[in-house]
Amino acid sequence: MKKEKAVKKEDAGQLMQLEEKGKGSVPWSVYDVYIQAAGGPFAFLVIMALFILNVGSTAFSNWWRSYWINEGSGAISYGKCVAATTTGKSELQKDACAKQFEALKNCFKKAGKNLSK
Repeated sequence: MKKEKAVKKEDAGQLMQLEEKGKGSVPWSVYDVYIQAAGGPFAFLVIMALFILNVGSTAFSNWWRSYWINEGSGAISYGKCVAATTTGKSELQKDACAKQFEALKNCFKKAGKNLSK
């Protein structure tokens, strides 16, 4: 990286100076300073691995939740029931989906009992 210094001789006694600006890529020594500040190479790798696990587990959790809601819990059949039994005014016909709603409610009760164990 090339550094350009734009300080004139008459500015040497002043409190403020123009900043240096670099051109080109960042040298590897700068990355090394950051890695050492993070605790060394081992600590840096552990931190990066934990970060990747955090992001990956969040993405997997979101995917699994959407899969479970859409496929695993029977919510699709309930949604189809609701869509099929609405009137023209988008009002749900009374008790048209009682069986599906009861199954969905039981699923949530079972899940709640499993979580409280």
